[in-house]
Amino acid sequence: MTAYQHTNSKGVTYYLHGQQIELGSSGQKHLYYFSSKELLPEAVPVIPLGCTIMENLEDGLLTLVRYNEPLSWEYSLNDLMLPQTLLEIESFSPSVVILGKILKDNSSLERLHWREFEEIVADLLIKDGYTVTLGPGTKDEGIDIIAKKELEEIGWFMSVWQAKKLKLDNKVELATIRELADTRLQHKASKGMIVTNSYLTRGALERIRQDKYTLGKVDRDDLIHWILRVTGR
Repeated sequence: MTAYQHTNSKGVTYYLHGQQIELGSSGQKHLYYFSSKELLPEAVPVIPLGCTIMENLEDGLLTLVRYNEPLSWEYSLNDLMLPQTLLEIESFSPSVVILGKILKDNSSLERLHWREFEEIVADLLIKDGYTVTLGPGTKDEGIDIIAKKELEEIGWFMSVWQAKKLKLDNKVELATIRELADTRLQHKASKGMIVTNSYLTRGALERIRQDKYTLGKVDRDDLIHWILRVTGR
């Protein structure tokens, strides 16, 4: 059996593998991983149903992640206390623990590191069925995330995302939206999206409304609603 192959943006080919692991009272679970070498006993020929591939643009490493499923999709409360359970969940959904904290206390958004904030947005996009490339975090030309999705009867849609992790009393300025518009045009993306844990100024909102077919926003309220929807709360 030949393993499924995926070549990343750096030209390196990785092979999909899987193995059974023990998870306490839940019995065995299947853990998937990518390797630069094909190991035939653990080779997986196709991507499992309901999964997609996420690439870390900084190092090119690949992760298989699930989408369109609640974060606690098959675990009891006791199982979620086990370290090996969290390891498996995090292999599919790196920000699952952080998302849980945000749902309990919205102020957790302010305590996030900016990189954690970007990872949460990437994870939410993946769960909505997008193929996601997460930028390196620095020297990213104004793009934190690239999200692609093939829309039925329409074709491929690509959006570029800029994540702004701010203090709550700070707002996204019009200048940031102008930069986003230029970035979208430069990369020939279908839409440019700003996502923030805060809100937008009046001028920034007006620019978004003016160019609603090419620009969009996810502010604090939108983000909490998105998390609730994706996690099935």
